[in-house]
Amino acid sequence: MKLVEHEERYGYEITGMIQKGGTLSIANGSIYPILKRLEEQEWIVSRQIEHNGRLRKYYRLTKAGHTQLKVRERYLQELNQLLVTLDQREAGNRDHR
Repeated sequence: MKLVEHEERYGYEITGMIQKGGTLSIANGSIYPILKRLEEQEWIVSRQIEHNGRLRKYYRLTKAGHTQLKVRERYLQELNQLLVTLDQREAGNRDHR
């Protein structure tokens, strides 16, 4: 959802961005079931545009999708903070042994 937050993108483009973004590996065909589920939840919408004689499906975030994205980003921040806290606590325990 983050990749279509501000701009429409097509599936292959999204896959490429994920692959270039870091260590997460995703097959080209793997993104489409995810996009389909997001559409079913009405968190994204799509439209088809002809490009070089072929139809290309572009996705964008809906208002409900923006809300869900914020919820999920908040959850990930809280989860990350918990992991940092647990790591610091564990490091403190190692120092006192």
